[in-house]
Amino acid sequence: VRVLDEAILAFQNDKEMLKALYFNSGVIFGQMGDKAKSKEYYLKALETDPKYYGALNNFAGFLLEEANEIIKQANNLPLNKVKEFDELKAKANEKYKEAASYLERAYEIQPNAKMKTTLLGIFTRLQDEEKMAKYK
Repeated sequence: VRVLDEAILAFQNDKEMLKALYFNSGVIFGQMGDKAKSKEYYLKALETDPKYYGALNNFAGFLLEEANEIIKQANNLPLNKVKEFDELKAKANEKYKEAASYLERAYEIQPNAKMKTTLLGIFTRLQDEEKMAKYK
């Protein structure tokens, strides 16, 4: 980790190298299970280059994982916990919306069938008919 910090400092004036270092730091921290640091570095990569496909895609994936975890929590609630279920579902939907915004930006840069299917799934879940039609 110290080596990454040193590299980031050494290349602070080289945007291409800096975004790659931030992105790779996000990947490494994600693999280490440090979601907060992973998220922080993906966002730094996107601050450096808002059209960085890899960071857009990976950060969207990060948010989708968070949303899916919230849905699992909601689904594990007892049936009489309707209010809590609805609150968790709303929280997950916010994560899905945020993920979709990053994924749509990535799709504009590099469209592919898998991403299109993922976007269609997100917008189907969110019942956004306009976006569903766009990605059908």
